[in-house]
Amino acid sequence: MIEKIFVYGLTVIAVGISIGYLNRGTQSQVASTGSGQYSLKMNTLYGVISILGILLGLIIATMIILEDDSLIYAVIILFMFLGSGVPLFLLYKNHYLKFDSRVVEVKNFIGRQKSIQWLVVQNISFNHLSGLLTISDSHENKIKIHQHIVGFATFIKTLEEKTNWTAEQLRLPIKRRQ
Repeated sequence: MIEKIFVYGLTVIAVGISIGYLNRGTQSQVASTGSGQYSLKMNTLYGVISILGILLGLIIATMIILEDDSLIYAVIILFMFLGSGVPLFLLYKNHYLKFDSRVVEVKNFIGRQKSIQWLVVQNISFNHLSGLLTISDSHENKIKIHQHIVGFATFIKTLEEKTNWTAEQLRLPIKRRQ
């Protein structure tokens, strides 16, 4: 009983620290390059957790094969860990956001690149479950930006300057600094 309480407590603490670290990255302000362009990438924690998940899956699958000689359980465990670890790693490695006073460019987790000009932005919405900010233009182009991209608050500040939407209207998890 004490062991379960300890494990649950440790899990709550680890998740709390991770979310705090991710939110601190989201809130951080980033400087533009010399040409006035900003370049934002996913938080490093995504890469670390994805690699640890993949390695843990490989280790557990190997232990199952060596101990029980049960290939089916090893494959199930491997797919569970790889099924979450690989997309998370791709999100960390590929997803980026570049923007300036004219255009927003995004590369998604599978490497597809899209851009939208600020002048033709038609709709913006935020999905709290997925953490994705979706921006649509008048040409039916859509880009999606993850909330845990480092410097998200800097982007939102520019979004508010260039469009009629505010972080408050979109109910974004951004704290305002005075």
